[in-house]
Amino acid sequence: MKLSRKLAFSLRAASVLALGAALVTPGNTGLACFATKTPSSSLSVSSSGAVSVTGTSGSGTYTASGTDSDGFGDSGIWNLTLSVTSVTIKQVGADTAVTQVGKVFNGHIDVSGLHGSATYGQSTGAPALNISSSGAISAPASLAAGTYKATGTVTDTTAESATWSFTLKVLADKLAQLGPSIASTTTGRAFLARVRLSGSHGSVTFSQSSGAPQLKISSSGVLSAAGTLAAGTYTAKGSARDAFGDAGSWSFKLRVEATRILQAVPVAARTAFARAFTTQLVVSDWHGTVFYTESKGAPHLTVSSSGRVSAPVSLLPGIYRATGVVHDTLGDSGTWGFALTVIGQILVQAPPDAAKSPAGSAFKARLAVSGKHGKITYSQSSGAPHLKVSSSGVISAPATLTTGTYKATGTMRGASGAVGSWKFTLSVVKAAGADKLVQVAPTKATTAAGKAFTDQLQVSGTKGKVSFTQVTGAQAMTVSSTAKISAPTTLAAAT
Repeated sequence: MKLSRKLAFSLRAASVLALGAALVTPGNTGLACFATKTPSSSLSVSSSGAVSVTGTSGSGTYTASGTDSDGFGDSGIWNLTLSVTSVTIKQVGADTAVTQVGKVFNGHIDVSGLHGSATYGQSTGAPALNISSSGAISAPASLAAGTYKATGTVTDTTAESATWSFTLKVLADKLAQLGPSIASTTTGRAFLARVRLSGSHGSVTFSQSSGAPQLKISSSGVLSAAGTLAAGTYTAKGSARDAFGDAGSWSFKLRVEATRILQAVPVAARTAFARAFTTQLVVSDWHGTVFYTESKGAPHLTVSSSGRVSAPVSLLPGIYRATGVVHDTLGDSGTWGFALTVIGQILVQAPPDAAKSPAGSAFKARLAVSGKHGKITYSQSSGAPHLKVSSSGVISAPATLTTGTYKATGTMRGASGAVGSWKFTLSVVKAAGADKLVQVAPTKATTAAGKAFTDQLQVSGTKGKVSFTQVTGAQAMTVSSTAKISAPTTLAAAT
């Protein structure tokens, strides 16, 4: 008898086929024996007709054929077709992750639909992102802030493959200022400090937005100020960024405190009478240019803005003091004082220091001093021109002085350097037996209404210039100091 059977199977790739049955050939008598004529690497048929498939078969169509026979001489052929369909591998789980700058990242690519072990390969993303053959993905701590992507393929033991992708977002840290953020210094001193920040990774670069040129910061964070800053408060601010993209801001306040200027010698001096005096004030702990101002002491002692002290030759013996303040261009300040002792003998005035003289008579006298001092030179400060004093001390008054009191003052100097002051009072009195001034004609006059009237008063017994004053009658007539009498044209006729 002729045996014949054609079988077809459809399996999923990578499935292990356990048919649990054998090839069956109708018409056989007794036990059939099978022999494979066309072998397949994925299909095998035993002599009893059991069909099996290997577990590593990939997708595709597999065929096998052979002969069969039984114990009674029956024989035939058999054919077997196996269709293996592909299985889809899919990436599962998170395909993105987030980490911070400065931290190592570790993760794993997970897929579904695998048969057997998976082997991962990477096509993009290295070296920022690296994946091992087992699917472990990693990133170093040296990544800067930003977004990093990687892609590749995954293949299982049945040669099935798929693609995978992964995105890692590295977040920047915020840089925070630790300190210092405030400091103080004194005028005349250069200042240096370093701004420190927390949360940085690697080197930090500083930039400045305000505060220059008084305060300057280098790219490495060194803050500096020159020693030429005036007293006051200075502020600066800016931003900072590290190589990993971390960023933050910084600020700094520097207070420059004024230095107290101290006076050095000289603070006092001595000089001889009748000599001009000059000296220079000296101070310490100043910066830049120094300026002096005087609050008291002038005009005996005068101090210039540069600190030059001077005194005139006219100072009498005694002690003269001056005080003031000093400041420099950086705002430093202080006080100064100076005392000058003028050494010399004091001349004392001797009589006469007063006299009387009759009106109408010229006066003359000589000033004198007590003791012997050689030649004395006199000078006058007040009283002229009524009283005049010559350099030799002769005091005089003209005969034209009216009755009254006249005073004069001045100084006197001896050849030995002695000095003193003098004063003199002259009383001009009415002369004994002096004539009384008597009015003479005209004492009256007549004029027509509507006409202006003028005339001149006259007196007898005068000596020198006469001055007239009016007591009454000013409404109708006026009398000048020279005795000129006048009346206006508007006077009505007398009744």
